[in-house]
Amino acid sequence: MLKWVFGGNKKPNSGPAPDYESAKEISANGNDGVRRDLAAQENLQPEFLYYFATDKAPVVRRAVAKNPGTPLQADVILSKDPDETVRCELARKVGALLPDLTDAQGERVRDIVLEILGTLAKDHVPRVRAIIASEIKLLDNVPPRIAKMLAEDVEAQVAAPILQYSPLLTKADLLEILKKGVNAETLVALARRRDLDESVTEAIVEKDEIPAIGALLENKSASI
Repeated sequence: MLKWVFGGNKKPNSGPAPDYESAKEISANGNDGVRRDLAAQENLQPEFLYYFATDKAPVVRRAVAKNPGTPLQADVILSKDPDETVRCELARKVGALLPDLTDAQGERVRDIVLEILGTLAKDHVPRVRAIIASEIKLLDNVPPRIAKMLAEDVEAQVAAPILQYSPLLTKADLLEILKKGVNAETLVALARRRDLDESVTEAIVEKDEIPAIGALLENKSASI
């Protein structure tokens, strides 16, 4: 997927894009629906996708955010879009990129993808952060600081998947998070984490939350 994120190489079998002059006419004079359909075209010339990233209609910007052919630099713009649904679409797309993100794609690509990830992980809307948390919960190729930040989130829908699954959290991280305090739902998720250290299980028990203790007793991999 990362082969064409800068607009240099196009995804095969994505269908022909309109010619340049037709795309220019649609961009200038097409209605919202026509512009949306054009913005969804993966083989569209990159300059139009840049242009549509600041389109006045959220439906058009959503199409750009969802489009895997959109250059990453346009996605940077969309990561700060005023419309929540645009940022949600982008969060899902970035999540799909992350498992394949390696040094082989180059430092520039990695830096931009992680910049977008960092922006979305700090989004003021919990739903956006929750999408990111769900997408990265099993990954070990994202910055540990982002995983820890999400694990400390006050919203259970954000923190729970990270605390239960993320391989990036250390025992020290878990103990620190427990010391700061977590809500009951998040504590249950942590209690279900595989291979919990005895010091962590003790800290969970000390919270005296019955659902979390029950989850801990059902966790056969935890050291109790």
